[in-house]
Amino acid sequence: MNLQQQERQRVTDNLSQISQLSTRAPTVINQQQESLPFISYTTENVDRQQKQQEENERKQKLMAEARKLMVPTQESQIKSQLRQLGQPVTYFGESAADRRQRLRTLLTEHLMQYGRLPQFFKQQNNHNMGNLENEYFLYEGLEQLRAARIEIAKLSLHNAALRVEKLRLRRLTVDALQEDQEVLEELQKVNHFAIQMSQFGDSSGISRSTISPNQKYLATAGGSGECKLWDIETASLKSSLLGHLTKCHSIAFHPQSLLTLSPQSFANVATASADLSIRLWTLDLDQPEVENLGILQKSIVLKGHEDRINKVIFHQDGKRLISMGFDKTWRLWDIETQTELMVQTGHSRGIYSGALHPDGSLLFTGDLGGFGMAWDLRIGKGILPFVGHVKGILASDFSMNGSHLATGGDDNFIRVWDIRRRNVIEKIPAHIKLVSDLKFQPIYSKFLISASYDGNIKFWNSRDWSLHSVYETSDTKHTSVCITNDIKTMISTGLDRKFVIWQ
Repeated sequence: MNLQQQERQRVTDNLSQISQLSTRAPTVINQQQESLPFISYTTENVDRQQKQQEENERKQKLMAEARKLMVPTQESQIKSQLRQLGQPVTYFGESAADRRQRLRTLLTEHLMQYGRLPQFFKQQNNHNMGNLENEYFLYEGLEQLRAARIEIAKLSLHNAALRVEKLRLRRLTVDALQEDQEVLEELQKVNHFAIQMSQFGDSSGISRSTISPNQKYLATAGGSGECKLWDIETASLKSSLLGHLTKCHSIAFHPQSLLTLSPQSFANVATASADLSIRLWTLDLDQPEVENLGILQKSIVLKGHEDRINKVIFHQDGKRLISMGFDKTWRLWDIETQTELMVQTGHSRGIYSGALHPDGSLLFTGDLGGFGMAWDLRIGKGILPFVGHVKGILASDFSMNGSHLATGGDDNFIRVWDIRRRNVIEKIPAHIKLVSDLKFQPIYSKFLISASYDGNIKFWNSRDWSLHSVYETSDTKHTSVCITNDIKTMISTGLDRKFVIWQ
């Protein structure tokens, strides 16, 4: 009896547990069903984020490809591709550079929208890349440029032969001790310079100065845009060169100016300005004078540079002019026809300094990034880079021995380079402020003169590059220095609007 009751109780308990489970099951199921929308939302969010990331990666790849686009530079190709894109070939007032940038923008937009470049662009690009493997890209030059290079080559070879023969004879007749003594004798001549007179040369600072080939006149380029000719003996105004609209940065005499060149020739003097123009001037000193201006001269204008022009140099043959500027180019001009013979690129910063080799074969250019290059004018190639200045190269000059080049920069250093060894042979911490000008002694190059914004003019021995003498004018930021062939007169200019005559 008891056993039967126990069995009934056990069955009753089991049925009760089953009943409880059956009543709890819907609750568990309902809880699972309530959690499903959250799981679904989380999955959709992850998918959306993954797709967004993939889209961003795709856009980054396309932007990287867009930055590498090889957009053509020739006008005909640019216009052809704009036409194939269904765009206007040109807009009113649009320059060639703007048109090329517009094509780049359109190609980038096409790439971002469709994920690929137009088919015509791919075909032309592949054709151009194939040509790169087998062809050189050369600038097409004028026939006048070819003739000019031949003339420069003939003259430079003649000058080089004479220079080498003089050096050979000198080595046979003068020993090293004698040469040291000669250098010291030349330096003795500059030991006793003193200020004889000074003159206000411009209403703004004087940028540059140079002495005429006959050693009688000083030419100054001013911050006001006026260039003037002064009598060295009396410091009186002789002539005015009026025509530039703003600051003049450079002035140069023709090698035969006031000697054999006609005074009515427009090649007597060249000036360069921030108004993007070069002017060639007559130098007729027999005309009547104008009060406070002296004799006025006529000029013609050369245009081509796209930014301010910092330097002009006459070639030794007297037929060509070289200019360099902030547009990162230097240019060769034919004086007789006023023709731009060539435009040479290669610098990444504005060109500020330049110097011509005494043979007439090489041109040095130095830019505001501290990079210099020697160019062979006979073949039109850069043949020797100069790397060393940590700031801009502001001054340069070749020695008359044809082997040494001195450069001065915004880093306050003078560097002397041996172009035969293709390296720097002397690093001189010359000044405490920028080196504004450098000049080797005319004719013999026994010493080097440096001018600086620290107010000092220094003379350096060209044998061992030691400092020989210093002339201090602490209140002046010197912009240029020049000396006569007989080493009896030195002239300095500065931002204080004056030029100073030392004798």
